[in-house]
Amino acid sequence: MSSRFCSGVISILENIERNDGHFKPLEFLKSRLVRLYPPLLFALLLTISVYGLIHVTHLNGSDNLLLSGDLYVFREKAVLEWDSILDSVFFLQGIFAGSPGPTLNGALWSLSFEFWFYIVAMFFTIWIVDKRQFWGGFLTVGIFVAILYLDRPRFFAFLSTWLAGLTWAIIYRKRWVVKTFFRTYLWLLAGGIAAAVAILVSQNGLWLLIHPYRTILSYFTQSMICWVTMIIAAQIASRLEKGSFHFFHAYKLAPFSYTLYLIHFPLLTLAFSFLHHFLHTVSWVYGAITGVLLGAIIMLISSHLALFIENKAMFRKLLAGFFHRAKAS
Repeated sequence: MSSRFCSGVISILENIERNDGHFKPLEFLKSRLVRLYPPLLFALLLTISVYGLIHVTHLNGSDNLLLSGDLYVFREKAVLEWDSILDSVFFLQGIFAGSPGPTLNGALWSLSFEFWFYIVAMFFTIWIVDKRQFWGGFLTVGIFVAILYLDRPRFFAFLSTWLAGLTWAIIYRKRWVVKTFFRTYLWLLAGGIAAAVAILVSQNGLWLLIHPYRTILSYFTQSMICWVTMIIAAQIASRLEKGSFHFFHAYKLAPFSYTLYLIHFPLLTLAFSFLHHFLHTVSWVYGAITGVLLGAIIMLISSHLALFIENKAMFRKLLAGFFHRAKAS
């Protein structure tokens, strides 16, 4: 999640750079919607298709995914909640609506957080960068108050993860930070956060790590772990690459990481529905090998699919042509 937040922050920074130190919110919002919607709509169609395929062909899961001897499976049955599909289209799942998203695509729960973090970041940037537009600050506070009123503490806990993404973005855009600030003070910060996590775990038990995201305390504990991991990874990367800081070439995953995130769950569900009956009685080794192969196949599919559904230039051109024809008619 933090990597996608990093992408959103980079979009804000590039917007300010393109516009001579000013921020254009409409330009940013269009960019984010063109980025988010095509993969999301494809993922929703894929989710519906997987549901239909499982039930039409009567695969394992059309009635029950549990087989004899199973204690637990990630989903007991392939079901489709149309209200959750609609909530996901408008980024309402998990925050403004009770459902966290379609159960056949568990990854969609985080998209509402991502979208509303973008909205808050947009208004906050309007307030800070273009100081004359004070309404940005009022809207920022208004969204926070509305979400707090809805009793969604996860939103504020995940805000810390978003700030980790902000840090990644600044490091990526201003790489000199690694050479000066990182090697001293951030090590102390990582140590302090790690000590705080150790104290929380010692006082509250290992459930904070074993069963994360159950209470507000576990949310913040996981967020702090995200911060420590981010700091250590950046420090190691800067040392191994002698300051060039290419993030272990992880940037090569960026062109299709969003697509991979959105489609992996329904594809794995379909594969599990088909293969569970065959792998149920064999050694776990075969299951592990199958899982690795499925992961590689889904990454390959995502890398090729993203060339189309994450092609923002193509969708901007299509939308421009659509609005031009609509205006002409």
